[in-house]
Amino acid sequence: MSHASEHLKLAVQHLAQATGSPRERLAQAFLQNLVWLRPKDLPGEVRNHFIRLLELLNPGRRKHDVASLQRRIDVLADDDIGALIEAVVDMFDAATRYEPLLRSPDDPENRPCV
Repeated sequence: MSHASEHLKLAVQHLAQATGSPRERLAQAFLQNLVWLRPKDLPGEVRNHFIRLLELLNPGRRKHDVASLQRRIDVLADDDIGALIEAVVDMFDAATRYEPLLRSPDDPENRPCV
């Protein structure tokens, strides 16, 4: 599994299974998983969605401060929170769908089974 796929999978699992409100789960998924990704890690299809997510939740790519992130999330409308959660799921879907294209040709997972 690629770097992007792994972090997105963990973020989706956190969004689906963690306790707390959707706002709290989004903040934790971002801080624990999504901050480790770079736009170039993702397929072009969702790269701009990820950039918008970063700009919204972490403007200027500052050090990850839980309190300031939570304040930014707290002012978002419920519909916006739902849309951001859906965007994370869509990014995971795209990353896993295009995963063979994102791997290095030298990646052992790309080699055929013998």
